[in-house]
Amino acid sequence: MFWGSKNESTMMTLGGEAGFARLAELDVALLFKHSPTCVISVHANSEVEKFREAHPAVPVFLISVKKERPLSNYIAESTGIDHASPQIIVFRKGNASGVVTHGEITVQRLKTMLEC
Repeated sequence: MFWGSKNESTMMTLGGEAGFARLAELDVALLFKHSPTCVISVHANSEVEKFREAHPAVPVFLISVKKERPLSNYIAESTGIDHASPQIIVFRKGNASGVVTHGEITVQRLKTMLEC
């Protein structure tokens, strides 16, 4: 990928507001808002990692809401999608095309969202 850095997981960080703007350069991307201190978010992270293993060509970006709350708020304001954690937002050419939160974040649900 051309911006951001790898996290300890298989997901990459956006690299701030400029990185978020560059999502428009991608046909499709997933943005995962995650809190490592939340049990529900930890479970969602496991599902997202399984999805990444099965679909390595789909870019998945991670926002740690504890470390990057201003960026998370900026994305909420920019997309009109209320902040939640855990949360997955699907972007197609930079436009938000779907969102799931909390227990809705499963491998199957992510696959279904990308098939639409």
